[in-house]
Amino acid sequence: MATLKSETSLGQWVKSWLSRATTFCMPPPVEGDPDLVYLSSAAALRDASRRFCNCLRDKAMICALQRSAFLEYRPSPAIIELQVLDRGYALDRLYGRQNSGVDSQTAYAIIRKLRASGIRVPARDAQALPLNRVARFAHVFDFTRDDLDILEEPTDWKLDLGVDNAA
Repeated sequence: MATLKSETSLGQWVKSWLSRATTFCMPPPVEGDPDLVYLSSAAALRDASRRFCNCLRDKAMICALQRSAFLEYRPSPAIIELQVLDRGYALDRLYGRQNSGVDSQTAYAIIRKLRASGIRVPARDAQALPLNRVARFAHVFDFTRDDLDILEEPTDWKLDLGVDNAA
């Protein structure tokens, strides 16, 4: 075991320890789907960070503290950030290489898989999807996201939501 330097605070030591977590102590968000790979350790986040040229390597602490979870979507390279809830997970963001957005068809495929796995999806990416254009027209934006145009509902695509589109 390495010794602490006298100038190292307890907080710095804990941060260092968490950033090297060999396994995150929470259940995998999705099981049995080879297209969705759970990034379940600091090493897995570092590897994905290298391949995607992004800051995932810095996210180990929030995963170790059970605030977020990350999946890699293999068919069309994408990173899925999930928010950890008291019961389950919810979609937070989708990222392509270098934190770029993902194309609509990839986003649709991911959302279908997440919903089938019981992961919650925000209304703007599910039943309220047809209203996103109206929201943009009315200048109603979600400023917590920088991918405001990630999902445009194409005419040939409908998400099976079990909800009639009344608007």
